[in-house]
Amino acid sequence: DIIKYLKVEEKKIHVVPLAADQQFKVMDNDTELLHIKRKYHLPDRFLLYVGDANWVKNVPFLIEGFSRIVGLSEFSDIKLILVGGVFLKDVENINHPELESLKQVQRLIKQYGLEAKIIRPGQIEDRELVAFYNLATIYVQPSLYEGFGLPVLQAFACGTPVVSSDKGSLPEIGGQAAVYFDPTNLKQFTSIISELIENSSLRNKLSKLGFLQSNRFSWRKTTKETKLVYLKAVKNKLNE
Repeated sequence: DIIKYLKVEEKKIHVVPLAADQQFKVMDNDTELLHIKRKYHLPDRFLLYVGDANWVKNVPFLIEGFSRIVGLSEFSDIKLILVGGVFLKDVENINHPELESLKQVQRLIKQYGLEAKIIRPGQIEDRELVAFYNLATIYVQPSLYEGFGLPVLQAFACGTPVVSSDKGSLPEIGGQAAVYFDPTNLKQFTSIISELIENSSLRNKLSKLGFLQSNRFSWRKTTKETKLVYLKAVKNKLNE
């Protein structure tokens, strides 16, 4: 995008990926997981989304797709967890273009009668978030565009199967460890989610691939590559 829109030479661009914090991992403390499950009334099977609600995150699409999935008798027990303080905000009477997507989310939840099917815990502590990933059946990233997509790596590190949009940086971050969909194609999305909910062997395969993919990213690597960029910039400046 920098090359395309800003016409910067490719040789001047250095991409340094981020990483998930080390606390994002598989939790073997069943007691703690059970505590979180009871505290937030989490079901045995649920889809998880973590993040904001601006238009690029494509959350209205997620609500639309979820309404179709829970409309099927075999998936009537499935719930959707939306983690993020933004989902608890009352914005109905606030006129601002950046809030339109959130308003649409809230309207769709009411329109489809999903109040009891969607859990909005608000902003939670990191340790609790790790537990949410561990307990989730599938993590979903429906974005129309992402500059990185950190929740995908967090999910990988926790062993959570990931279903992701195929836009922006997400295929680069997810590699072969995620199942991808067109974030404008509801039929494709619901088909993928439905198949993955039913197919435990595929979920286990994605979980293992996710671990391998998450190991390609680390903050040590991020700091090392950032340092190299600064050293190169200083060297070029001194040689001018």
